[in-house]
Amino acid sequence: MIKLLAVDDEKGICEFLEVFFKEKGYTIFTASTPMDAVLITKKEHPDIVFLDIHMPQNEGLGVLQEIKSFDKNIKVIMITVAGDDNTRNIALSLGADSYVIKPFELSKLEELALKFIHQILKNKGKTA
Repeated sequence: MIKLLAVDDEKGICEFLEVFFKEKGYTIFTASTPMDAVLITKKEHPDIVFLDIHMPQNEGLGVLQEIKSFDKNIKVIMITVAGDDNTRNIALSLGADSYVIKPFELSKLEELALKFIHQILKNKGKTA
């Protein structure tokens, strides 16, 4: 079973993603703080994390580094309002698998997630 995690300090975005992906049949967890994101990731081992870059307490890039430090196989899709190339390049160099700019279309986010799901299932020897 594919597990997803949505991380954003704007709880409305987490709820929006949760409803959308639950309706599609996915197991999805949400976190509104960096600390919760790391705890949930360590406990639930999601396959894909949708991660906001700009959050209080600890920037999303720090969460990205922490997630990748204990599981490089987790696919991390950075979600941000920052559309500059520098931030994008930093995120990708730290291990982000993709980068999406807000506002985003759910269909595009789902399309990106499906691409990663197919890769994950192929690596596990299963088909989608």
